[in-house]
Amino acid sequence: MGILSSCQKNTSSNSGQSALGFQMQAINKTFPVGTVLDNSGNVTKDAVLDAAHNTGTFVFDTAVMNVSRIKFDAEEHKINSHRDSIEVMIEWSGPKTVDLLNMSDLIGQINLVQANYDRISVMMQSVRGDFGKSPVFYLAGTYTNDSAKVIPLQITIDESVSFSASESGAALDSTSNWVNLVQVNLSLVMSHVRQVNLDAATLTNGVLVVSSTSNIALYRNIRFDFDRARYCRFMRWHR
Repeated sequence: MGILSSCQKNTSSNSGQSALGFQMQAINKTFPVGTVLDNSGNVTKDAVLDAAHNTGTFVFDTAVMNVSRIKFDAEEHKINSHRDSIEVMIEWSGPKTVDLLNMSDLIGQINLVQANYDRISVMMQSVRGDFGKSPVFYLAGTYTNDSAKVIPLQITIDESVSFSASESGAALDSTSNWVNLVQVNLSLVMSHVRQVNLDAATLTNGVLVVSSTSNIALYRNIRFDFDRARYCRFMRWHR
């Protein structure tokens, strides 16, 4: 999967109530053009049409997302009665700028009532206009072509984006604190970019700038991959 949501159980606990925090992280910062990696960095798909002419490499050192809001939904079904249930819907509002390469801070945190939830889902949204002129998503790094030339690369997404995940059939024990980690797989959101398009791109002062107004064809491919990667799944483990 390209983007994964994970719940991690902390060792601390609260009486009758627990806190659910949210973090984000960019993974797979280095990969060949046309290659999709899994969350462990292993190749899962090589979409290169002509490998002999697609030997370029991406290296990203900056990944920033402006988060507008987080929507959390959880349901608890009582034994022997699906009608006797609890549904919790909580929304955290930002906006907050998140460095996806630095997981030291929580994006936000919500409180949960004590229960074992049968279904949980979360949606993280970045809404255009919530951050003034700042983009909702920004990537920067380098593209190395097959002649070993290193070209600075900047990618700006200035349209609204969202990432969501859900899980059914596995209880979320809310008697302790948890952290929900959303991992953004950079190789997936670049999976429809081809070296021939990169080499034909227009440079701005020596920088390959991709945005809604610069190298628009590349931008549309990347924007398509953002939409394709928005639906994900949960992975959970205990600390």
